[in-house]
Amino acid sequence: MNLHDIPQNPDEHVRFAAYLDKLRQVADANEVDLVSRVLTDPDQTMAQSAVLRHLDRRAADLYPNLAYEG
Repeated sequence: MNLHDIPQNPDEHVRFAAYLDKLRQVADANEVDLVSRVLTDPDQTMAQSAVLRHLDRRAADLYPNLAYEG
């Protein structure tokens, strides 16, 4: 899974959704590389939001207890 599949769409909302999709599907071994690549997006606020959303999802998956509810 790489970012070359994501069109260089000028709409940050489209890129955000595409990043989340790629992050949802990435293998554990490739996760750090993909996160690093997402963070190279020119819109740093959007890129950081995508990564934080991904990390929230991962945390909830790793610790599916009521203590980690939004």
